[in-house]
Parts: sequence; C-alpha cells; structure tokens
Amino acid sequence: MTTAPTSYTTSRDVTAGVVCSGGGKSMDRRLKMRHLHCFMALVQSKSTVRAAEELNTTQPVISRTIREMEGILGVELFDRARRGAVLTPDGLLFHRNIAPALGQIGEVTSRLQDRQAQSSRLAVGALPNVCASLLPGVISSYKKRNPGMQIELHTGTSRYLLALLQAGTVSAVFGRLAPNEDMKRLSFEFLYSEPLRFVCRPDHPLAGGADFTIGRLRDYTLLLPLTDTTIRTETDRFLISQGLRDHPNVIETISFDFARRFLDMEDAVWVVPDGIVAEDLARGRLVQLPPSDSTLSGPVGITLDPARDMPAGLKELLDVVREACLKQDYA
Repeated sequence: MTTAPTSYTTSRDVTAGVVCSGGGKSMDRRLKMRHLHCFMALVQSKSTVRAAEELNTTQPVISRTIREMEGILGVELFDRARRGAVLTPDGLLFHRNIAPALGQIGEVTSRLQDRQAQSSRLAVGALPNVCASLLPGVISSYKKRNPGMQIELHTGTSRYLLALLQAGTVSAVFGRLAPNEDMKRLSFEFLYSEPLRFVCRPDHPLAGGADFTIGRLRDYTLLLPLTDTTIRTETDRFLISQGLRDHPNVIETISFDFARRFLDMEDAVWVVPDGIVAEDLARGRLVQLPPSDSTLSGPVGITLDPARDMPAGLKELLDVVREACLKQDYA
C-alpha cells in the first residue's frame, strides 16, 4: 500500500451517505461501483497484487482507487502501519455495512440476467419425422424474424418428449398424437395427417411387383419403430389386420441413418413415417411398396401443457408452424 493522505477526519459515521435504505441518506455520487469492487477485492485478497490480478488491473490503480475512497469518506480504511491489507476500525465498520448491500446487488443482477437469458431461449420437442420434414423450414423462418432467440430442440420418442413437456423442460412438442394414457392433462392441436410408408431400395425383389402381398414380407427383414412408440402401435395394428401378427425377422430402430444404410446392404423393408423418406422417394433412392390403408395415417400436431404459461416467443413459433402447414398443404 502507498502512504496515507496527510489528514483524515475521525468520524465513525463512515457509512453515512453510502448505503441508502428507506428514508436514509443517498449515496455520495463521487463514490462509484469501481471503488466498492476494489475495496472488496482488497479485503478478500489482503494484497494489492492479488486484488489487481482479480480485477485485471495494476497495483497502482488499486492503491489510487483506495485513496480516492478514503478521500471521499474522510477516513482511513486500511492500516498502513501493518503488513498486508488490514482494515482499520472504520474500515471494518464500512465493510460490515457495505458487504451485504453488494451481495444483494449481485444477487438481483444475477436473477435479472437469468430471467433475460430465459426469455431469449425457447425449448421445444419434436418427433424425428417432424424434425426431418416440417421443422427445418419453420425454424429457419422463425430465426430470420427472431435472430436473438436461442432455440433448444429436443427429439426422441413420443413418451420421452411428453415427459419433458410435463416437467417443463420443453414448452411444446410437435409430432403424432400420442395414446390417451400419455395425453393426460395435455392438449393437442391437429395440423395434418401423415401416412406410414413401406419402403425398400429400387432393386429389391419386391419392388415393382404386381403380385405383392403383405404375406411376402415374411421372407425379408422388417425394420420397425421401437415398441414404445406411437407409430409402432399403428404399424402393429395394420399388420395384424392383414394377417401378419408375428414377423419372424424384425429389427427395431429409430435410427434413420442405420435404416438407410441397412437397406443398401440387405433385402429389407422399412416401415417409416412419410416425412422421413419423402425426399428419398422423390429422388428415387427408395421406392414405396403397395401397402396402403387409412389406418396407416396418423394425426400430427402440437401438444401443449395448458397448466403452464406460454413462454416468450412460443406463440409466434406456433404461428409459423401453422403457416408452414397451410403453405405446404400438409393439412
């Protein structure tokens, strides 16, 4: 520490005009937050060297700032006759009163920053078929209107996403209508119907065959969704209605990369939502097999938890989703 100024008052009312509470005195305008931060850093580190490192400044700046504080308050805050940064009785009194106030300021600042961060983040969930078809264009359009909004997109099975929705981790889920037991206390808004497709590679033995029957699927590996998914329930219902209750050769997966690669390697058939393979079919990378039935189509829409407040930005995102469905004629 540098030598002390030549004269100080001996007043013990060192916090007068510093901490304002209710009808008390307002803070001396000459005393700035940089003074208080410097004071606290020096008290905590007990060294001008370490205080300077903590505040990313130099020792002379620390010493000068403390001298300015002492000049404003009219008292010595540190005992310069002793090694290190040792508080005087006035310094102790000042620290005892100012530390809680700074702590409250820090806490309120942190809460406001967290609140702002939350208002700039939107977490939603979507089934993979919606992620592959509808959402890329929706998110692109939404981000152009709201470049500062951070989107957090979760995907997985319907049951997993609905659990996130009920826990408040996501604010909306886009996907197929879940079974009644999973929709308790949740609301669903219909957007469009999406069919399931039976697909294979173009040179598959079943491709283009006029004599195709569901029974012929027994001769080939069948790639199906996982058992706890909505589309697996729909698929099983259809296969049973067609007399194919127990297929002898099944691979369960929701990995679309695996399924596409497996179809390239093996004479397999993949049962998958249209949104996943629409582009593959359009480009001729895959072909669709004949099975077609109204039970193979399911409602896709928006699932919300009415008990929770709608976060900032969600209403506009839902509007963009609805607009996209109308423009692309999903409904």
